[in-house]
Amino acid sequence: MPQQNRPYVICHIEDHKMFQTLLNHIFSSSDRYHYAYQYSDGRELVAALPLSPMPDLILLDLGLPHMDGQQVLYWLKEQALSIPVIVISGASELAKLVKPYLLLNVKGFLDKNSSAESVLAAADD
Repeated sequence: MPQQNRPYVICHIEDHKMFQTLLNHIFSSSDRYHYAYQYSDGRELVAALPLSPMPDLILLDLGLPHMDGQQVLYWLKEQALSIPVIVISGASELAKLVKPYLLLNVKGFLDKNSSAESVLAAADD
């Protein structure tokens, strides 16, 4: 991510509370980020938009109830919202999904077993 004077605003869409809590802790430990929004489903994000401030990065699980991660990516593209997205999902899902998502503004992929350092490095990129 390019340098800016304020912390980067993070939006996380994840249905597992423990993983939300973990990433909140990871990003809150750095003054470069503000873990501002968390939703457990894509429909919650859609209902909340427009956000103020808009997120600089979306962390997105694929396996969500009601409106899954793929549907969120297509919705963001249809709305012309070019917010960078990092997909964070189970390793078995990632292996088969990388190429199609590169067309939907996905900037990276992380396995849910990634280290805190890997998560922050992906966000920095």
